[in-house]
Amino acid sequence: MAIARAIVASNNRVHQLPSGATHDASAMADLTRVAMLFVRCKKGISHNPAEYASDEDMGLAI
Repeated sequence: MAIARAIVASNNRVHQLPSGATHDASAMADLTRVAMLFVRCKKGISHNPAEYASDEDMGLAI
């Protein structure tokens, strides 16, 4: 998987998580292979106004 290779190339560890999340990926899956990249959030809070991801983590993701 290209995402995993990019993560390893940037000297980071790959973690694979099972997820029921689909978001836009479900719409695109009929057209092409898809993957989702999850970025850690402070205290694990997401989809909430209190969600926060550091600039450093967002930079690593992109």
